[in-house]
Amino acid sequence: MKSLFKKITFSILALLFLIVFVGFIIFSQSEDFVVLKVKFQSCPYNHYSLKAVPISYGFIIPDSNSVQKTDNYESFPGGCVITKDSPKYKVVCTKCGYVLEKSDSTEYWLRRDSVSTSFEIQLNKIISKAPIINLFTLEGTSSLLYIQEYKNGRVFSETVTYQTVSKIPELEKKLFRYVSSNNLEFNEIDLTKEIYYDYYDYIKSYKALTANEEFELTLNEDDGMNLNRITLMWQLIN
Repeated sequence: MKSLFKKITFSILALLFLIVFVGFIIFSQSEDFVVLKVKFQSCPYNHYSLKAVPISYGFIIPDSNSVQKTDNYESFPGGCVITKDSPKYKVVCTKCGYVLEKSDSTEYWLRRDSVSTSFEIQLNKIISKAPIINLFTLEGTSSLLYIQEYKNGRVFSETVTYQTVSKIPELEKKLFRYVSSNNLEFNEIDLTKEIYYDYYDYIKSYKALTANEEFELTLNEDDGMNLNRITLMWQLIN
């Protein structure tokens, strides 16, 4: 009788353990759990308005409905490539738009905006004051984008990028005049061994080093669009 009682007790405990385990697995995939992991964290602006936004993969028609969902943090565009390791949620600060990203098991914050003055942590002046030359816009939408990346209590990278209708020689002349006025000496990088080199009809990249920062200026022709893209960025090297 005791042996039967032990077996029943063991079976009940095993079943309870299985229920708890399955419940935890289900909960770990939920929005609440994703938010719980960062509940006591804040974005780089010390906002605690964090939300786990479901990622939508595949081609998304850029209509008013999809734009509204993105703007309201109901959906986050995840691109067309999805694997078994693709995340289901993005942790986003709904107050400022900073996004918690992950690369090589390292987490960092990233924020994009078309207005340089919208960043509470001010952009590096070389990025924020970069000349915007014949900016390309389509139906009122600007191609201008500022990007700030934050990790371990400090900004470690910033970028300004946009499309322009100006020709490369004009762009090089104006941009080199600008970086020279900021005491940066750029040298051309050999890109011929880079895997993306053959993707462009034209691409050139230049680098400049300071004590603890690396600046890179890239000029390339966007394939099939008869437009050129300017990208100026810096990142910490120490």
